[in-house]
Amino acid sequence: MSSWMRLQHQLGRSRRSGSSSRDAKAFQLEEDLKNVTRDAQRAECRLADAQQALADAVRDSTAVADIKKEIAVAQALLDVAAAERRYLREQQSPSAGSRILLDSYQQALLAAMGVLTSAHLAIGQPLADRLGSQASLKLVFDACSASDQTADKGRKRGPTCLPSAYYDPTFDGRLHKALLPSPADVDAHGKKLPEMSKWVLYKLNMTAVQEEEVDKKRSRDDTSFGGRISKHYKHLHEQVELQPAVGDMNLPSAFVTVRSKPDCVGGTLLPSTTSCDVVGRQPKIFVPLRVREYKRSTRTCSDALPQAFALATSIAIGLLQCGVPSKQVIVPVDVTNGRSMQFGAVYIACGSMPLCWTLSKELDLSMCSDVITAHLHLCKVQQHIGTMIDVLRQRTHLASYDAPNLTSIPRGIWGKPGCLSDEVYPELPLESSLHHVLSVLAVLDSAGVHDCVCYPMGFGEVVTPGSSDSSWCAFFADLTTISDDNPTTFTKNVPDGPTGVLFAAAFRAVVARIHGAGVVHGDMYASNLLWRQAGDGSIQVKIIDWDTCFLIEDGIPDRWGKVWDTKCKVRGRYCRTKDVRELDLFMVRVVEWATSCDQSTPARQLWGDLASAVSAGASNACFRDIQELYLAQCIDDELERSS
Repeated sequence: MSSWMRLQHQLGRSRRSGSSSRDAKAFQLEEDLKNVTRDAQRAECRLADAQQALADAVRDSTAVADIKKEIAVAQALLDVAAAERRYLREQQSPSAGSRILLDSYQQALLAAMGVLTSAHLAIGQPLADRLGSQASLKLVFDACSASDQTADKGRKRGPTCLPSAYYDPTFDGRLHKALLPSPADVDAHGKKLPEMSKWVLYKLNMTAVQEEEVDKKRSRDDTSFGGRISKHYKHLHEQVELQPAVGDMNLPSAFVTVRSKPDCVGGTLLPSTTSCDVVGRQPKIFVPLRVREYKRSTRTCSDALPQAFALATSIAIGLLQCGVPSKQVIVPVDVTNGRSMQFGAVYIACGSMPLCWTLSKELDLSMCSDVITAHLHLCKVQQHIGTMIDVLRQRTHLASYDAPNLTSIPRGIWGKPGCLSDEVYPELPLESSLHHVLSVLAVLDSAGVHDCVCYPMGFGEVVTPGSSDSSWCAFFADLTTISDDNPTTFTKNVPDGPTGVLFAAAFRAVVARIHGAGVVHGDMYASNLLWRQAGDGSIQVKIIDWDTCFLIEDGIPDRWGKVWDTKCKVRGRYCRTKDVRELDLFMVRVVEWATSCDQSTPARQLWGDLASAVSAGASNACFRDIQELYLAQCIDDELERSS
């Protein structure tokens, strides 16, 4: 267990350890103290090495920025180790009951962990109040080396990524437009096999050669599969660098370190605006634009996706720092093992937050259809790189801007914690329920149901400030705030008066579209409905929170059937027809009834309370009362019986 993960575990365990035996606790504390001592010794060696390197660099008049970052990381590690050691010793001592001392040590530990996070990120100061007030959730970054052994060690470090492609998470479809082959591309190509099909025999795995030599062979030999791909599909003005260090490319480091080396990076050379060489010529700088990672043929491409996305995140942040507009920052990612390929991208959500997304399944290059698909993906990447080179060349200079504060969820993004369990990532595969929900949303996307559905934009690990407990979070566009990914604002509370009747009609139309695509939402509470009124007076309703969705043909998932057994939506028409669509339609009828009642009736009064609810909890409680009243007064109509 890494020092960082042990710190998180330690703080959480200190709150839960009351039920464990005294002997077991003492033994565990002793083991933890030994681990901390070893961490401290390693940090001291790392600090000494970095300080010596700094002295040599100053003496030789070389760049020292990266070495200073290493010193900052080492010093932070020492601070963490020292704080944790004091905390553990205090717990072991007879005076461990002193909460004042324990609390003070715990605060010191948390502060040191904050220093470590800042040192690992090394991305500069946040933009000055660029996005206004910050949200309560903060991202967790676990910096590490993104070497080829990252996945082999069993801990797929890096941003969370999905093993299958689902839909385009951007509201304007910019990922698919930039990188996904269109049906027209497929038709234009036909069934002719590309040149790539002849190279598949050049597997990246070479069993007769040691792994260290395989590493060099597969990324540097132009006759290897990876070398042929890079040479054949690179853009005319693209330069390919093999195994460059993140620090050498002057990239910020988030999930990776300055010494991390991606297998293959494509980019372009641009004139530097900050200096000239000794003869007065303007030197050029390398601006990276895409990442390719290689794996052995015995491994799957998804094993390397996290490290590829981690490196692409640094590239995306670097492009933001260069002043590239956030909507144009799309960093292509692909992974190959010589027998298959997989594609993805890192994009910028809401102006400052890099998120990753998988764009294809793992394509089997022994299958004709998959090798054609891989070829078309690479052609799209080639075109996109050309577009990005044009964007960079059109800029008069590449000034270095402050990077966004990656640890804070920006305004414009709503995060829903708890979407993944602690065991799911980084071990993978994803929790089956999340895979189910995203598959259902993909059905809606393929059916063209976009303007009434709020789709997840990405995923990440988050922690609430002041707490050490983290959980996996799904990110959505905050529909109540205008942002790059939400051009119009929606209202949370349901409307009252004449607008309420229009709202009910729009709600019915939205549910009909969803059912027409073969999907049931299953939890159509008022708190999951947001709306806006257009200039022509029409109402647009958008539905959030799709945790309970399912396909009509699949029926209600078992876990939901048991929970819903006593709910009003089940006691209504569904109990007689067993038509799963009635779970949503019941809510539609409740809204239509409440908005059409006279102003003086209890139903209309409850609807007025719902329209002024100050929280989701208050809204849900009020809507439950409306449902119960509807059943009490309209049960005969609901069950289609004569009174």
